[in-house]
Amino acid sequence: MKYKVLLPLLLLLVNSTGQAQTVQDYFFKSWDLSYVTPAAVAYDTSMVGNLTYSQDMVGGVQTNVGGQLQLHTNVGTGHGVGINIQSSRSGILSGNSVGANYAYRIRLSENQSLSAGVKFIYFKNSLNRASVEHSNVDDPMLYGDLFQQNSILVSTGFLYEWKQLRLAINAPETLPLEGTRYARRNYSMYMGYSFVKNDWQVRPNFYFENLEALGNWYETGLYASYKDRLAMEVGFTSENALRAKATVAYNSFTVGYGYNAGKTAKEGYENQMGHRLYVGYNFGDVFAKSKRRKAQELEEREQLEMILKEKTQLLDNYKDLLKQTEDKLEQTQKTHTDTLQALLKLRKEPATTVEPPMLDETPSVSASAGYYVAIASFDTMWRVNAFMQQYDTLGLSPKVMYISEIKKYRVYVDSFTRLREALKTRNHMRKAGFRDSWIFEIK
Repeated sequence: MKYKVLLPLLLLLVNSTGQAQTVQDYFFKSWDLSYVTPAAVAYDTSMVGNLTYSQDMVGGVQTNVGGQLQLHTNVGTGHGVGINIQSSRSGILSGNSVGANYAYRIRLSENQSLSAGVKFIYFKNSLNRASVEHSNVDDPMLYGDLFQQNSILVSTGFLYEWKQLRLAINAPETLPLEGTRYARRNYSMYMGYSFVKNDWQVRPNFYFENLEALGNWYETGLYASYKDRLAMEVGFTSENALRAKATVAYNSFTVGYGYNAGKTAKEGYENQMGHRLYVGYNFGDVFAKSKRRKAQELEEREQLEMILKEKTQLLDNYKDLLKQTEDKLEQTQKTHTDTLQALLKLRKEPATTVEPPMLDETPSVSASAGYYVAIASFDTMWRVNAFMQQYDTLGLSPKVMYISEIKKYRVYVDSFTRLREALKTRNHMRKAGFRDSWIFEIK
């Protein structure tokens, strides 16, 4: 009876109690590196879910029968989280575990990145003593403290990526058993390099780990995929076992099957055979909506800041223009005030009220035929005098002519016998500021 119990119990210690120490956990590592290192959950931006079912046969005894569920995703720039739930049974022994994973990824350059991660796994193992025939309560294998029922595993690792190269290294992992005993994996590493051409990808890969109880274990494999839809891998282990895997991807689903067979030196050259069923689903970027909303809010905030900046600039320009307008208005008002004061002063003088003389009585004019360049016209003589005083500083010597037909005083610059000369003078006067200068003719 002891032998019937001993074999499943030993298989449990190798395969079930310390799940991180079993090579079966990494069967589909080429499809998802989170099987290998906790640092890989920061690798993909999408939420990925993996479900695997395993069943092994060693020496005709079923071991490691159960399933595992993994979920991992990014939660921000460089941050990744994941969960792991596993349940397995080996003979009369069964184990369950729940784990949580966090990783952070930094980009070293355009083609390089480095990720570091940590995983906490809680194990709970149980022994179905009732299934053992003729069990003895004094049997230490059944009723002793052979293994710790509750234990916690802490796993840490690093993932380095450079172009198509991936290198993963994990720190030592220790799982407490009963008393001072531990199941320990000293270190493990994975390396793969992808050769990509058109729609094909070929990736030679190598996995190695050192188990304190079982020694070194490694697997060399060759992975190939076409359009990321069809994938296949063949591997050979240090236990002389051949492992083959194949998957098919459609839309967001991935289904796969794995088979391993051969002799295993670790189990006394017993026949070994195992099956794996794999289902993966890519949920996409579950935080895409939140990211789009944040990006939209950022864009709207930048646009609002730009609009406010433009409005502030327009307001400053308006203030400058308003100040310039006020200055010009003040200057114009001062000029008009000075002119009005001068006109009022002239109006009080008696000479400004004298009736205009006839044309032939105007002393400064002897009307003759020709072209006259006029710059102003007034009804009374006092307005003429005010005009003369205002523009006497311009160096002009204007003359006055009274036109009886229209009863107007016309102030003119000079008279010319030729129209061309009169036009030149008129243009000169307009440039000098007399915009209303004109030419009249006396025949």
